[in-house]
Amino acid sequence: MKRDNRDYVIDCIKSSAIILMVIGHSIQLFNGEVYRGEKEFYDNILYKVIYSFHMPLFMLMSGYLYYFSRKKYISCFKNTIIKLSQYFVPILTFASIKTVWNIISSDKGGSFNIFHLLVEEVYNIFHVLWFLWAIIYSILIIELIYLVRNRMNVNIVITIILCFFFMTPDLLMGNVYKYTILYFGIGYEMNRKQLFKEMKTQKKTLFVGGAVWVLLILLYERKHYIYVSGFSLINSEYGMIEQFVIDIFRWGIGLAGALSVWGGFQLFFSYKQRKIADSIGRIMNFIGSNTLIIYSFSTEIFNEIMAELTEECTFSYIRTFVLGVGVIIICLIISYILGCRYMRPFRKALTGRSG
Repeated sequence: MKRDNRDYVIDCIKSSAIILMVIGHSIQLFNGEVYRGEKEFYDNILYKVIYSFHMPLFMLMSGYLYYFSRKKYISCFKNTIIKLSQYFVPILTFASIKTVWNIISSDKGGSFNIFHLLVEEVYNIFHVLWFLWAIIYSILIIELIYLVRNRMNVNIVITIILCFFFMTPDLLMGNVYKYTILYFGIGYEMNRKQLFKEMKTQKKTLFVGGAVWVLLILLYERKHYIYVSGFSLINSEYGMIEQFVIDIFRWGIGLAGALSVWGGFQLFFSYKQRKIADSIGRIMNFIGSNTLIIYSFSTEIFNEIMAELTEECTFSYIRTFVLGVGVIIICLIISYILGCRYMRPFRKALTGRSG
């Protein structure tokens, strides 16, 4: 089923992932300074469920879509440059916004000089919109593998890359990049090899993936969060062997959860109730086509604002969902405004795309 050349399954997966992300951030940030400061959100069951697979789901989909992009251009070099520049534009824009804001709100005020400005900007460039950096690194690794595949065995290249991940420090948010890049590659291969297209395979993916995920979520602890234990085996507080087990466990539960969601949506849109599927598909299509706006504005702007406004609050699921939905709606309104003719240069600066 397709509408406006967009696959409803793809849009539903993107929409689900971005909604889960916003709700996860709402649990973490919108329930008061004490709840946030004590990191009590790590023990929240819904937060645990969301963070077990929502980042893998996003990266799986990103890799899946990158295969279409790579096929589009005869020159892989041209494709790589276009995609990287497309992702770097919003990174640079939001880093600059953050730099200006930090300078304005800083006690130092006018004492900032050019050097301080450059240092602040470079720092922000590497710390805003980390998910886009994860995609950039993933694309570079995919292209590296294609570049050397005629000279070296691909499996050896992948093994070297994985060893590099395990044996290097988690600098500049390296822990989340090492954790998520694998899923990008899996998504790319899923599309290249046309996996999970048959209904029989979709059912297996849903039920086997779901069963494995349920089993693993029962074993999920604080140490399994990538932000808690990190990824590198070097100088891990858990020791090399336990850290390795944690990393493999985290990869496994992320893949099981992401694939079960993928299989579930594919099955749903295979059923005969096309009117129901069509209605849901239209809604998810709208959200799914605006995931970058929702991601960038919610993480870099609204999360900080809402966290300040709810500083004195205690935990509430109602507030969590209301504020989460509110953030999504505001981001969709911003996206609609940026779609207006005279706002397209701003949309280009904020998303890397003019339409």
